[in-house]
Amino acid sequence: MSPLQALYFSLATATTVGYGDITPLASSDPCIIFSMIQMAIMLIFVVLFFNKFVSSINEKSNL
Repeated sequence: MSPLQALYFSLATATTVGYGDITPLASSDPCIIFSMIQMAIMLIFVVLFFNKFVSSINEKSNL
């Protein structure tokens, strides 16, 4: 397994996207990199959503 593939499977596991039966086209490097970018963007959006959600709860409790 190449370092790029190891990083892909690590990121897929961490983001709980999973890797099941469908993986990037025959371990093609551009496909793997594109998939990792999508997973990272998704993770950033989730973190930002929870940050905003927790901040709004915290502001309401301070009133």
